[in-house]
Formats: sequence, structure tokens, C-alpha cells
Amino acid sequence: MWRWWLLTWPLWGWLTPGVQALEVSYPADYLAAELDDAALAMRLERAGSLSDQLTPLGATRAGNGTDIPDWRGGLRMPPLGYQRAGQPHIDPFAGESALFRIAAGNLPDYRSFVTPGLQALLERYPDSFYLPVYPSRRTAAAPDMVYEQTYQNVIRTETSRDGPGFYYAWGGIPFPIPDSGVQAIWNHAARWQGEQLQAQWREIQVSGRQRQAIRWRVQENYPYYWQRSRCFLPLSQCEPDRRTGHTERKNMTLFQRQWSAIGAGLLRVTDQLKVKEGREYGYRRQQGAWPDGWDPTLRGTEDITLFSGSSQSYHWLLLGKRELYIPYNNYRFETLGDDTLLGPGHLASSALRFEKHRVWVVDGTLKKGASNRYRKRVYYIDEDSWQIALADFYGADGQLQRVGLGLLKSFYELPGVLPAATVIHDLSSGRYSITGLESGQDDVRRFDLPVEAIRVDAD
Repeated sequence: MWRWWLLTWPLWGWLTPGVQALEVSYPADYLAAELDDAALAMRLERAGSLSDQLTPLGATRAGNGTDIPDWRGGLRMPPLGYQRAGQPHIDPFAGESALFRIAAGNLPDYRSFVTPGLQALLERYPDSFYLPVYPSRRTAAAPDMVYEQTYQNVIRTETSRDGPGFYYAWGGIPFPIPDSGVQAIWNHAARWQGEQLQAQWREIQVSGRQRQAIRWRVQENYPYYWQRSRCFLPLSQCEPDRRTGHTERKNMTLFQRQWSAIGAGLLRVTDQLKVKEGREYGYRRQQGAWPDGWDPTLRGTEDITLFSGSSQSYHWLLLGKRELYIPYNNYRFETLGDDTLLGPGHLASSALRFEKHRVWVVDGTLKKGASNRYRKRVYYIDEDSWQIALADFYGADGQLQRVGLGLLKSFYELPGVLPAATVIHDLSSGRYSITGLESGQDDVRRFDLPVEAIRVDAD
């Protein structure tokens, strides 16, 4: 009942003399009033499952009774010794040892829990690549604000009739209980990763024993998580009130991104994804040229965090959930030097950590007439965080061409589970790229600095 009261108390104030409509706090207040009783009851019942069978972000709260534990709130506090934002992380599980390894020799015993992409890597590098499997730790968490807005998104979010977009969501996962593949993809695009990010990190392309690196100055904003609280328009214009025609809340900027190469000429890449009146609008601009010898197709701009491109180019099919071994709680690789970490063909297996988790499986098939280097993308999305953990990329011939890994870990200062780095392997050539390396730095990525504007329409 208290959640019903939270959603409706501003409406009572609006109807009560002496209480002004400026007291309204959340967009759901208007939208709930427009639903008929049956629709509102259904949405309230669905939203209520986020505090019962499901976690606040929509994952199954219970474990599997064997090697996936129950979710008990995640990791919300830094370990002892972590003193400031920007300090390299302390591994809260440094004392744990791997339970077993999955290699080419014993792959048949675990094949049902290993993605086709990882199977291909194990078979391509039978003598050096393996998956070290550790106890599963469900460390995913988010601020209470994100949980509350995710709850309200169940009630207020509307899918677009004009395209694969949505209306009225903000500040939380738009579809925590997804009904379609495109909704799961939007959850990844709108996942919690802070309000902004500032960092300097390296991207390295490895071919055999040859390496080439770019150091990026990274600035990213996520207005979807702060635009409501920082709206400078009159309050009536900030609310998605369909009765009065105000539609500002139909326009959402999910992210703005600007990566500038340090010491590599004038190379700068600017990227933005918006949903405007329920339709998706992307912006991408590159200034300057890539360094000689650099392959910009190995990790394209749309492959940042394994997918940040246009959802409109693909037909997305939700294949349900699976229990899989995925990269999780990866801290150790950040403590290693390049010579130890970056081997020919793949990262040092001993530097990685895999755990069994449940993932949403989403199959994307390129639409007729659309253009992309990948005919098909299959994503494995962590149910606890909505981060893509693994990706299989299929070429024009329908064959598995590349494999992506998101080396997830808990950024407990946020809190939230994000990729510490992403790796993309090209199976035919043996080349790979790793993006996000901060090893050897005294200061690492920051989520607590003031938001700085990113211009996307002009230099």
C-alpha cells in the first residue's frame, strides 16, 4: 500500500485546496491517473514483483540451489583500504582460488554453460586459453534512487508506436521485466553506469606479439539519469503530461560520449544516442585520422561496451534466460603489466575470472536493406546489471567471426557492475583489441566529478 500512496499522493494534493500542483514529484503520478483501473492494477502488481521474486532491477532474486547464490543486495560498500574515488580498486575476492578450469579437453562436460564464442576461442587456442571458474558472487547493486525509478518505470513507461523506442521512462531500467528483445537491448542502453564518467585509459590492438595503442581522454555523460532532477524549465514542462500536451519527457538523451586521443594528432570521436518522441536518433562524428596501421573496424564505435549502436538496424529476438559462465568480478587483470597480460591471440587466462550467472540471451538479425559489418549479433546480458557480458558476432557469410567479452566487475563506489574493459577477438586473424586498460595508473576513472557539457552539434 505504501507504494500506491507514493504514486498517488501528489494527485490528492492537486485536488485538495491549499496544496499546489508544484508539489508533484514523479512523472508516474500523471500517467497512473490516465490508466483505467484494470491496467493500473496489472502494472502495480507487476511492479510489486521487484520487491518479491525479483531484484529491484528485474533479475531473479533466488539462486539455483547449487552454484548461483541468492541475490542479497549486492556489493554497496568499498572494502577496507579503499579511501578515495579514483583510487585503483581493491579486489574484495583476492583470497579466493579457482574451483576448476574449462579448457578444450573438458569442454564437452560444460558445453551447455559456455557460449559458442567462448567455445570457439577454447578450440582455437587449446594449449593456452582456458576459463578459470570461481565461486559466483552476485555483486550487482545500484543506488536506491535507481531502484525507485525502475519501479516507477514499470508503471509509466510506454513503448513507441513510431519506432523501437519508448516514452516517459527516466532514472532507472525502462523495462525491468522485458517482453521482447528490443526491450532488453534498451535496458542495456539505459543501464545504470553513473551520471557521468571521466577517465584516461588505453586501447590496445594485439596481433601476434605486435601491439599498437591509443591513449584516450574519455568524457561521457548519461543525462537519462539526471535530466529530471536538473530540468531548468517550468515544472509543468518537465512533466510528461499528455493531457496538456507537454512532451518534453518524451525526449531523452541516453548518453553523450567524447573520446579524444592523447598524442595522436587531432583524433576525436563524438557519439550520442537520443530518444525523441519515441524514435531513436544517433549522432556520430569523427575528427582527425586514425594512426597508421590502426584497424578501426576491429572495435567499432558501436561496439563500445559491446553494443552502443542503433537498435533500428536489427530484428531483436528475446530467447529467454540461460545459466552461463561469464566474466565477472574481474580485478586481477588490472594489476598485471602488458607483457604478462597481453599474450598472442588472447589475454592471459590466469588473469581472468569467470563465474556462473543467469543471462538474458538476445539474438539480433540485420534487417533487409540495413548495412552493418555483422549480419547477426547474439548478446548475453547479465540479469543483475543489464550489462552485456559476452557477444557473438556473425559475418555476412553467417559464420561466427568475432567474440566479445565484457570484463565485468563491481565499481563499489557507485555502486554498480560495469565492464572494467572490453575485449573483441577476431577468430580468423587471431587479432584482438582491449579497451579500457588503466593498469599502472595512480588515478583511474571517476564517476563523482561535476558533469561537463559535451557539444555534439559543432566543434
